[in-house]
Amino acid sequence: MTVKFRHGAKFRGGWTWFESVPFGQVREYMPCYECYWDDDGKVTRTERYALLPRGEAGKLQQQADEPSTLSDDDSRLISYEEYHERWKSLNAQKWNGSIPDRFLNGDL
Repeated sequence: MTVKFRHGAKFRGGWTWFESVPFGQVREYMPCYECYWDDDGKVTRTERYALLPRGEAGKLQQQADEPSTLSDDDSRLISYEEYHERWKSLNAQKWNGSIPDRFLNGDL
């Protein structure tokens, strides 16, 4: 489900991460993208991508004046190409596919 608008005082002017695939089999390395809700409740993507454990995206939701979800040097951030490859693998039901080597080698 993609949310286009959020309404209510607590759903305005905040950042959150969205898990972009609904598969329950995947517990780690969920491809997520960051969203920003303006004061009118309209959502836009920030063009930041990450691989997060299942459920972590909801814990990182913010209602703040600045994004404090993941810092720019957080090792879980990935490029769009890495995000898209992981997303395609999960949609092909390859649960352990397209995980960048730095995640698997313990470089994080």
